[in-house]
Amino acid sequence: MQKTENKQLKNLEADFEILWCGKVQSLTQLRRAKMSQSDIAYLCGRSLKTIQRFENYKSKDPELMFIYNRLLV
Repeated sequence: MQKTENKQLKNLEADFEILWCGKVQSLTQLRRAKMSQSDIAYLCGRSLKTIQRFENYKSKDPELMFIYNRLLV
Protein backbone atom coordinates (compact mmCIF):
# COMPACT_ATOMS: atom_id res chain seq x y z
CA MET A 1 0.00 0.00 0.00
CA GLN A 2 2.81 2.40 0.92
CA LYS A 3 4.61 1.82 -2.40
CA THR A 4 1.45 2.65 -4.34
CA GLU A 5 0.97 5.89 -2.41
CA ASN A 6 4.62 6.88 -2.93
CA LYS A 7 4.32 6.20 -6.66
CA GLN A 8 1.13 8.28 -6.89
CA LEU A 9 2.81 11.13 -5.02
CA LYS A 10 5.81 11.02 -7.36
CA ASN A 11 3.46 11.06 -10.36
CA LEU A 12 1.64 14.10 -8.97
CA GLU A 13 4.94 15.87 -8.34
CA ALA A 14 6.08 15.13 -11.89
CA ASP A 15 2.76 16.36 -13.32
CA PHE A 16 3.05 19.57 -11.31
CA GLU A 17 6.63 20.13 -12.51
CA ILE A 18 5.61 19.67 -16.15
CA LEU A 19 2.65 22.06 -15.83
CA TRP A 20 4.68 24.66 -13.92
CA CYS A 21 7.55 24.64 -16.43
CA GLY A 22 5.13 24.86 -19.36
CA LYS A 23 3.43 27.90 -17.85
CA VAL A 24 6.75 29.59 -17.06
CA GLN A 25 7.92 28.91 -20.61
CA SER A 26 4.83 30.47 -22.18
CA LEU A 27 5.01 33.51 -19.87
CA THR A 28 8.71 33.94 -20.65
CA GLN A 29 7.94 33.96 -24.38
CA LEU A 30 5.27 36.61 -23.83
CA ARG A 31 7.66 38.66 -21.72
CA ARG A 32 10.35 38.51 -24.42
CA ALA A 33 7.88 39.91 -26.95
CA LYS A 34 6.88 42.80 -24.69
CA MET A 35 9.77 43.80 -22.42
CA SER A 36 13.20 43.00 -21.07
CA GLN A 37 14.00 41.06 -17.91
CA SER A 38 15.14 44.32 -16.32
CA ASP A 39 11.80 45.96 -17.06
CA ILE A 40 9.79 43.14 -15.54
CA ALA A 41 12.12 43.00 -12.53
CA TYR A 42 11.43 46.68 -11.90
CA LEU A 43 7.67 46.25 -12.33
CA CYS A 44 7.62 43.22 -10.03
CA GLY A 45 9.84 44.82 -7.40
CA ARG A 46 12.29 41.93 -7.68
CA SER A 47 15.94 41.69 -8.60
CA LEU A 48 17.11 40.79 -12.09
CA LYS A 49 18.68 37.64 -10.65
CA THR A 50 15.31 36.56 -9.19
CA ILE A 51 13.66 36.99 -12.59
CA GLN A 52 16.43 34.99 -14.25
CA ARG A 53 16.08 32.15 -11.71
CA PHE A 54 12.31 32.10 -12.23
CA GLU A 55 12.61 31.99 -16.02
CA ASN A 56 15.27 29.25 -15.81
CA TYR A 57 12.95 27.03 -13.71
CA LYS A 58 15.20 27.33 -10.64
CA SER A 59 12.58 29.13 -8.55
CA LYS A 60 8.92 28.29 -8.06
CA ASP A 61 7.54 31.62 -6.91
CA PRO A 62 3.72 31.64 -7.15
CA GLU A 63 3.64 35.39 -6.56
CA LEU A 64 5.86 35.97 -9.61
CA MET A 65 3.63 33.65 -11.64
CA PHE A 66 0.63 35.76 -10.62
CA ILE A 67 2.39 39.05 -11.45
CA TYR A 68 3.54 37.76 -14.85
CA ASN A 69 -0.03 36.70 -15.63
CA ARG A 70 -1.43 40.10 -14.64
CA LEU A 71 1.19 42.08 -16.57
CA LEU A 72 1.45 39.97 -19.71
CA VAL A 73 -1.81 38.14 -20.34
